[in-house]
Amino acid sequence: MKAKKKHKRWWIITLSVVIGLVLLYGVGGLIASAAACHAIFGKRASSLSDLDHFPSFYAKRADISSLEKREDVSFLSGENTLTGHLYRTDTPKGLVLAAHGMSSQSDWEDAEYQAWFLEEGYDVLAIDLTASGASEGKESKGLWQSAYDVASAYQYIQTQDDLAVLPLTLVGHSWGGYGVLASLSLGVQAEYVVSFAAFDAPRTLMKYDMGRYTNSFLEAIGSPMFDWYMDWTAPSGDKLSASEVISSSKTKVFCVQGGKDVAVPPDSLSVYGNKDRITNPNFTTYFSPNAGHHGVWRSDASRDYVKTVVDPAYQAYQAKHPDGGSKEEQAAFRSCIDLTRSSELDASLFAALREFLSN
Repeated sequence: MKAKKKHKRWWIITLSVVIGLVLLYGVGGLIASAAACHAIFGKRASSLSDLDHFPSFYAKRADISSLEKREDVSFLSGENTLTGHLYRTDTPKGLVLAAHGMSSQSDWEDAEYQAWFLEEGYDVLAIDLTASGASEGKESKGLWQSAYDVASAYQYIQTQDDLAVLPLTLVGHSWGGYGVLASLSLGVQAEYVVSFAAFDAPRTLMKYDMGRYTNSFLEAIGSPMFDWYMDWTAPSGDKLSASEVISSSKTKVFCVQGGKDVAVPPDSLSVYGNKDRITNPNFTTYFSPNAGHHGVWRSDASRDYVKTVVDPAYQAYQAKHPDGGSKEEQAAFRSCIDLTRSSELDASLFAALREFLSN
């Protein structure tokens, strides 16, 4: 009798421990997923003050004279009012809608390719995505948000007679690169889409980032709870594959990928990595083997200049000014950088892009 009671008590204890561990795994996994998403997306992605960030080795909008004159526009995306900057040409041959990457804004490095399109004869509407730059938003919400913002900008364009009649080209980098592609599934109609370093699907990239910044074991055990949390809180767009959107569209798409990109690697995480699965006959790729994630549109010469000249100069500056230096000293250092060289565009890439846009 005592043995039976002891055996029963052992099973009760074991079952209680198992139930406790399951609850701990479930609740803990959900809390960890919520905390991770809040840490990344529960805040502004960028602010106008970030434009003064030091060091800055590359050209921004303020450094590019052709982008000096513009009109500011605004439109709603969900509950937030977003800001766009419209650059006009005298006789535009089309309109470019440009969307920047995460933690960036339209006046930052994306200004380099915006200027190219303007010089090619396009009007350019460069937008600040939710919680970025001059746009409203207390939080960026998630990687899928860029698609909804691009769709909202497209709706604004349709209300402007002088813009709606122009052939539309969507251009985006990273977060914006995904956004311009995924927006094709949200009713956006464009003649061309150009994506720089675009990821294929928000959720798969977020899982990849979990592995980059946490132990792979923690990634493995946390992944099911992360999926559950995202299914519960995120819109269906968080699983939307850009490569599948391209395949279901006849829009002409030009995809650019850097070979040394670690943020969006050239594997299945990127649109480029899914190129063999894409059935759209109007899909074109450009691979830049030495390019990373940021400034994938820049030349190898620009990267060499920064590596051999600017980086050593900055190391010497840091040694001399361990506290960062004054605003005047920082400005003096940046004035010594040849922005024409550090921000030089990849001539081969943009020649291919020009040909793509002419077909």
